[in-house]
Amino acid sequence: MLQVACPPNHGTDPSNGSFRCGKNRESGSAKSGAAGFFLITAGGNINLEGDYPSMFEPIHGSAPKYQGKGVVNPVATIESIRMMMEHLGEIEASREIETALSQVLKEGKIKARDMGGSHSTSEMGDAIKYVILANKK
Repeated sequence: MLQVACPPNHGTDPSNGSFRCGKNRESGSAKSGAAGFFLITAGGNINLEGDYPSMFEPIHGSAPKYQGKGVVNPVATIESIRMMMEHLGEIEASREIETALSQVLKEGKIKARDMGGSHSTSEMGDAIKYVILANKK
């Protein structure tokens, strides 16, 4: 089973919005540089042989203690979806998500609380969704 961790590429600045994945075989694939990136890092357990399903998830897990509070940064969850789409061969969808993530993070107008902002989970997710929809026009 190959594990993939997707921390941002360029040091400790999430504003560059780069989410290229690096492959590793460590079970501790949350080695994403600065501690803050733990919250925006996604991972995948990829079965290259196809014998079993592959699994993609945010490194931080489901964070059930925050359920319904609107305070969780959705970027890692959305990045895990992007990874899954790429794995499934949905390259266009994967690129649309990556472009939207990059744009929202670079602009820095909408920031979740763990990024120094005050926006909710829904506001952050909606910003990414609206960029995807706007780019489809």
